[in-house]
This record gives sequence, C-alpha cells and structure tokens, in this order.
Amino acid sequence: AADPASLTRREFTYLHPSGQERILGMSVSPLVVPGTGTVGAIYNFQDLTDEKRREAEYRAKDRMATLGRLSAAIAHEIRNPLASIAGSVKLLEPLAHLDEDQAKLIAIVSRESDRLNKLISDFLAYSRPQRFEFADVDLVNLLEETLLLVEHHPMFGPGCRLERKFPPRPVVAHVDADKMRQVFWNICDNSLKAMPEGGVLRASIEDESRRGTRGHIRVSLSDTGRGFTSEQLEKLFEPFQPGFSNGTGLGLAIVYQIIEGHRGRIRVESEPGKGSQFLIDLPRAPKA
Repeated sequence: AADPASLTRREFTYLHPSGQERILGMSVSPLVVPGTGTVGAIYNFQDLTDEKRREAEYRAKDRMATLGRLSAAIAHEIRNPLASIAGSVKLLEPLAHLDEDQAKLIAIVSRESDRLNKLISDFLAYSRPQRFEFADVDLVNLLEETLLLVEHHPMFGPGCRLERKFPPRPVVAHVDADKMRQVFWNICDNSLKAMPEGGVLRASIEDESRRGTRGHIRVSLSDTGRGFTSEQLEKLFEPFQPGFSNGTGLGLAIVYQIIEGHRGRIRVESEPGKGSQFLIDLPRAPKA
C-alpha cells in the first residue's frame, strides 16, 4: 500500500445509484499516534459536482463575453465591404447584357450577400445588451402556446410525440414573456432537428419553491434524439457552434443569453444516442 504521508488530493467521477454522475474529491492525511507514529490514514470525501458545474458556467460566461466582443468587432468590419458588394451587384444587374448562366450567378451573389448581411445583423443584435420587460407570467400557459406551434412545425411528423407534465394550477414566474417564448421555441426546434426520424419531446414544469429551494421554478424540455458529446456540451451555448440547425447557429446562444438576463440557470444533460434534457431554473414571482 502507498505511504499515506505521500498521498495527495485526488478527484474522480462516481456513478450514483440513481444513475447520475457525481464528481468527488478525496484527500488523505496520515493518522498519527503519539509515541507510535503513523498507524493508518484518514480519508475525507467531498461532493464537488455543484462546485465544478459553477466553475464551468463561469468559464463559459467569460469565454462567451470575450467571443461576443471580438465577433462583434469583426462583424462590423465585414458588414461595410459586404454592403458595397451587394449594392454594386444590384446596380450592375440591369445594366449588363447577361446570358442565362451569368444571370444565375449574379442572382446567387445577390442572394448570398443578403443572407450574410442577415447573419451579421442577427449576430450584432445578439452581441448587444438585451432589454427585458418583466411581468408575472403563468409559465404553463406560456409553454402550452409554444407547444401548440411545435405541433405544427414542418419537422413534427407522424413519428413525433409530445408528452406534458404540468401542475394543475398556474405557475407564475417573473419573466419577459416574449423572450421566454423564444427560449422554449429555440430548444424545441433544436430537439425536433435532433429527431429527424421521429421521437418523443417531453415538457414539464415544477414549482421547486415548494421544496424550499429559494423560490425557483424548474422547466424541463427533453428529447429522445441524437444527444451531444461531452465536447459539444462544453461549447453548446456559444454562437456558431455546429449542431442540428441549418440556421445562423445562434439559437442556443440566445437561449443562454436570455436565461442569464432573467438571473436564471440552464444546464443540459445528454449522451450521444440517448437524447438531451434542458433544465431551466427561473425566479418565481414575488408574493404580493
């Protein structure tokens, strides 16, 4: 056996009987008996899971802030010459005598210029501070409105199913209703794209304040889709990350930004091939 005096602090992953992965810290100190010396070791274990998650959240927040500032500066630099190119093409198009192939090429340049300009506009809007209009809102009704739209989504085919688990009473949170609709929609849209062959999208709301957890409300949106790797999870809420969407790549980055603006928390539990679960904690409406 190793000499206890030579052992240092270790960290390792532990699979809880519930199936949840926990991160444990272990420190070892020698058990010394006066006059005898070291007779054994004292092992001390500490659950570091929440601490490690907070550290990861802080790192992600700092990384996203830096990335946002840098990308906004680059976007401004790209936008001006792009506008010149798009404007020049539109001016030249009616003046030049173009054959069919040339006209198609001009149309492609014009269309792609407009697409890139929209992408830059969306990103600049994302990089600016958001303005919120908070009110006391029933999250059950708000999420139901989103799910109604989801059921009419082009990708919600015969193989897709929605499951709901909502309290029978209103669950009121202090939120910006329009922005929370965007959060719910972006997550559900991502889930549908993760289940191209169909699957189950589950939505639930639970008033965690009834358990004495600082007056928060837990919203859960989960799917049975492709899931994410640990590498994808680490950068999931950063802009322009490759994923299931063919859009701007800002959907989940905007979700994170909005939840931060609500002083809430969002985390994702996922494994490749086993789907994903988005867990959102929002502040409960203060009692009158």
